[in-house]
Parts: sequence; structure tokens; C-alpha cells
Amino acid sequence: MKRFLFTFGLIAAFTIAGCGGSSPQSVFEKWVKAVSFHHYEEARDLMNMDKSSDLVGVDLDFFMDRAYEQMRDGVVLLESTNNGIRAEFKYRSKATGNTRTAAVIKTDGKWEFSDFESSDELLEEVNDQLGK
Repeated sequence: MKRFLFTFGLIAAFTIAGCGGSSPQSVFEKWVKAVSFHHYEEARDLMNMDKSSDLVGVDLDFFMDRAYEQMRDGVVLLESTNNGIRAEFKYRSKATGNTRTAAVIKTDGKWEFSDFESSDELLEEVNDQLGK
């Protein structure tokens, strides 16, 4: 019994330690969860604002509200790629059925949410709001 408990304890410790690391998919999933629960500060903390080319000069609250409309019921991950520096996640919104791609990049050894590709609708709405 002691051997079983020791083995179980080791497995649990390694599992917990493994979950502590940041992977591109975990950053993407945390970002989606934060946005879907209106935790915009948490979502911003996961973002690389210097590299978020789509987000430069954008009213982030407005952007987050639009992203919420896509994320509110969660997403279905369809495909992902990772070259060690940039990971892309193609997903389908459960709320709207739209398919989009989001990117997570590695900066200074840390994975951060970077931008959306194929987010033309969101950016068009943001640009309209900004009068561009």
C-alpha cells in the first residue's frame, strides 16, 4: 500500500509540475477562457502588445468585446502548427460558427498571445469605431 501511495504521489507531482510550464496551446486556451469570462485584464496579461500587429492603436476594450462575441461559448480547436517560435491555432467559434486563426509567439523564452489572422470582421469593426 505504501508503494502504491508513493508511486501515485510521484505521478501526481510530475503531472502538476508538467502543468506549470507554459506551452503555446495553454496560452491560447487561457486567453480564450479569459476573454469568454470577460476577464480582459487577464487576457491582456497573456498578450504581447509589442508584437500584436493587428492590435496596434486599437481600442482594446472594444476589441475584447468583439472577441468575446466569438469566444463566449468557447471554441473548437481545428488545427494547430508550431515551429518553436510561432504557433498558430485554427479554431471555430461555438457562438458564431466562424473559423479564424490566432497566433501565439515566443518572446524572450515566454509564449504570449500575439494576434489574429483572418480577423477581418473584428478589425473592420474596430476601424469603423476609430473612424479609419
